[in-house]
Amino acid sequence: MTGVGIGIIINNDETEETPLPEDLVGENPQDSRGKRKNSGPLTPENGGTADAEEDFDTLTGGESDPSDPDKGYPAGSQTGGNGVTIRPGTDTKGPRIDIPANPDTGKKPETLHYPDPQ
Repeated sequence: MTGVGIGIIINNDETEETPLPEDLVGENPQDSRGKRKNSGPLTPENGGTADAEEDFDTLTGGESDPSDPDKGYPAGSQTGGNGVTIRPGTDTKGPRIDIPANPDTGKKPETLHYPDPQ
């Protein structure tokens, strides 16, 4: 008698997205036009390092793709699966991280502003 092995192969290509923050996460949030809040960099309490790229990875779980240019993002922008987007700095402005609203908690959209180049 030969043995019969039963096996199950599960192929799940879906990865769990990093959840959106439940509250504002940047330093010194300020009102801006519309519903968006403008803040400084991600606070240390929320995993901030003062480095926009590292903070973006914290907010997205390190997973991102090039942003859709049809949505008006500049070249070099990246968007995570949870909708968090980093816009690269320019000669006169530091990088920005755009965090969508969290409909589950009522958190408003927030843009984290990193220091301008010296």
